[in-house]
Amino acid sequence: MDAIISFFTFLQGLGVSVMMPIIITIIGCCLGAGFGKSLKAGLMVGVGFIGLNLVINQLFGTSIGPAVQEMIHRFGLQLSTIDVGWPAGAAIALGTTVGLVIIPLALIVNLILVLANLTQTVNVDIWNYWHYAFVGSLVANITGNITFGFAAAIIDETILLVLADATAKDCQKALNMPGVSISQGFSLAYAPVAWILNWVIDHIPGVRDIDIDVE
Repeated sequence: MDAIISFFTFLQGLGVSVMMPIIITIIGCCLGAGFGKSLKAGLMVGVGFIGLNLVINQLFGTSIGPAVQEMIHRFGLQLSTIDVGWPAGAAIALGTTVGLVIIPLALIVNLILVLANLTQTVNVDIWNYWHYAFVGSLVANITGNITFGFAAAIIDETILLVLADATAKDCQKALNMPGVSISQGFSLAYAPVAWILNWVIDHIPGVRDIDIDVE
């Protein structure tokens, strides 16, 4: 484990814009996409990170920063936190120690769960593996134990894959796309809440008979 972390730490030192293209290229070659396509995909991810960082730095450092400072001054506000949204969260998560290993680790865990018939979902949306990395990084930071962080990331992935199976039929019906499921945390997090609310509404006389649809 120490050797693996040391290797990925070296990649992390190169920066996320260099690290992710290397990882994506290697994974693409391993999955049979060919070196050319894999390299192209990796470079596109790297360029995306560079663009994301440029936008965030320009947006908050040059454009919004002065406006926020003026607003704080005029209204006497005490603000110390900026909501930078999911793009920055993804960049941060994939740049952590857990994020360095999360792509091959999550792929292996997903494959094991499929072979063990514990899930029917294969999460090919590699970019959104940052959800697992984010959860794992939080746990690792809070506990000070990287092993707990990896365990939390795997548990998070497993729960989301199970929820993806449970919501697959509804997703396929709503999207009119057979054979698909949604397995990302920021979407599936609402599924248990929706189930509970649906159960409550179905048990309220009168309300449960109201027919409302998008049209």
